[in-house]
Amino acid sequence: ACLKGLKEQGCDGPVTQAIGDIENYLIKKTHN
Repeated sequence: ACLKGLKEQGCDGPVTQAIGDIENYLIKKTHN
């Protein structure tokens, strides 16, 4: 939630990539 808040404030690029990585990790973790 914090990272998405930063993205909305304009801190784009690496933050967006990090959010994608974290979401992908959580999705894989929950589907095991």
